[in-house]
Amino acid sequence: MPTRDQNESIAICGLLHDICKVNVYQQEPKNRKTYDPEKVAAAESWQIKHDALGDFIWETVMGYKFEDSLPYGHGEKSVYIISGFMRLTREESMAIRWHMGFSDSDFKAGGYSVGNAFEKYPLAVLTHVADLQATYLDEAAKAGTEQ
Repeated sequence: MPTRDQNESIAICGLLHDICKVNVYQQEPKNRKTYDPEKVAAAESWQIKHDALGDFIWETVMGYKFEDSLPYGHGEKSVYIISGFMRLTREESMAIRWHMGFSDSDFKAGGYSVGNAFEKYPLAVLTHVADLQATYLDEAAKAGTEQ
C-alpha cells in the first residue's frame, strides 16, 4: 500500500474523483425554442410559432448527450480507472468511491456502506463536502456573477 502525505492525498482525490466523466459527454445538435425578439423578427414568417409565452422560433444549438461505454457506476468507476495508472491508498479509494455521499445509488437503495466509510475515513467525508461546496456554492456563486 502506498504511503503519501495528507496534501498529496487531498490533491489526488480532488483532481481524480470525477475521472469517470471523461469521454462520456458527447456533443450533438439540439433544437430549442427562442423567444428573442430580434431572432423572431429576423425569421421567415413560416418559422414563427406561438405558445402561451409568445412568439418563438426553433433554433439549433450544440448540446450534450451522456453516452457511457463503461457503465460501472460513478465513484467506483473512477477508482477502477485510476487503478489502471497508479495505486491508491485505502483512504483515497474510499474517498473517491464515496464522494457522492448520501446521494449515491447504493445509499438510496438502502445500503449503509457510505456511512460506514465516512466513520472510518475522514478524507471520504472531506472529499464529499468539498465536492458539495464546489457544486452548490462555488459554481452557483460563479453563475450568479455571470448573469
